[in-house]
Amino acid sequence: MRLGLFAPTAALAVALSTAGPAPARADEPPSATVVVLPTSAAADADEVERLWGARLAIRQANGLALVDVAGLLGAGDGRAADIDGARGALAEGLAAFDELDVERATPALVDAAAVLSLFPEARAEAVEALTALARVAGAQRDADGAADALALVLRLRPDFALEPGAPPSMAQALAAARAQQAAPPGRLRIGTRPVAAAVFVDGRFVGASPTLIDGLPAGPHLVVLDADGYRRAQRVVDVPPGEGVALDLELAVARKGPLLAEIGAGLLDQVEADQVSAPLRDVRSLFLADQAVLLSERAGAWEAHLYDLKAGRRVRRVALPPDRAPAQAAAEAVWTLYRGLDPQRPGLAAPEVEPAPGVAGAPYYQTWWFWTGVAVGVAAAITVPVVLLAEEPNGLDSRRGEGSVVLRF
Repeated sequence: MRLGLFAPTAALAVALSTAGPAPARADEPPSATVVVLPTSAAADADEVERLWGARLAIRQANGLALVDVAGLLGAGDGRAADIDGARGALAEGLAAFDELDVERATPALVDAAAVLSLFPEARAEAVEALTALARVAGAQRDADGAADALALVLRLRPDFALEPGAPPSMAQALAAARAQQAAPPGRLRIGTRPVAAAVFVDGRFVGASPTLIDGLPAGPHLVVLDADGYRRAQRVVDVPPGEGVALDLELAVARKGPLLAEIGAGLLDQVEADQVSAPLRDVRSLFLADQAVLLSERAGAWEAHLYDLKAGRRVRRVALPPDRAPAQAAAEAVWTLYRGLDPQRPGLAAPEVEPAPGVAGAPYYQTWWFWTGVAVGVAAAITVPVVLLAEEPNGLDSRRGEGSVVLRF
């Protein structure tokens, strides 16, 4: 890499934060926020893959928005701590470039691109940051640096084209960036200390460290490393054609990392309970989540548990398929947790809604707290006007009943 900030040894660690999906349209309800946590420190690569497989499944689900743990724990540890901060860094970088302040523009644009490239809804802004970075390099007469920046653009948007009237230097840089794609692929080995980390290359999750990524296109790549309780770190790494390169990092503890460790210490006991107790209440207050998915291991078997934090109870648990890769098994478990449920209010699910056979735990209507709730509901109905809860096209709706009690959970 020629541009200084593209050197593999450059210290570019930043705190990143995952934002929710794009704002809902006026006719759509707001997404329910979900936090996904393991019941122990994710020091094992398979556990990290399970964790991130579950998180990616939440991000892809309609009506759900992921609460990003690492980003919130690392808030305040870097300039672009969340997506709003990244957009602010983009604006700062563009303004600095307009003022010909290259020294200020370059790190701001790199910070912005590092965060924005992770999120599909912000991919266009990441491309804007990297394109501006190419212009910065061009202003410094750094043709190789401009080509490197546009090569990163092509990783995010392969069909990228310059706007009409772009300077000849930009056209030459883009041609050089495309030429890099014809070079023989290389290899990238990634290791982290003291724990395993989720690895994102060019905004895409590729597994957990330590890992060897073979067949990676030659040229620059944006690598982001994420571990709960630690600051996210990013590097722009140059992969030589036909050769290998290693990236070994020691992760720095996030300022709120110890708080997560305290919460995690109580989560293993929490998964045995059907009612929300102190650890999950702490999770809700810390992450402002509506729901929680806990991943736990008992006797060598993995389970996923869905808690409705507003309703204050566990809705469902499922076992992770043992014959699947860790990330795939976690994704299937999340889909099963929410199957047939209203993602906004899973705690109102009808009792006949159950996970598919083979991956299900005990139906929650067979547990003690369900019938306790029914008894409380019936007792209350004796002393207050009878209310029917009926399922309507727009969700569960309440209306006055006459002579009977129907309880739908």
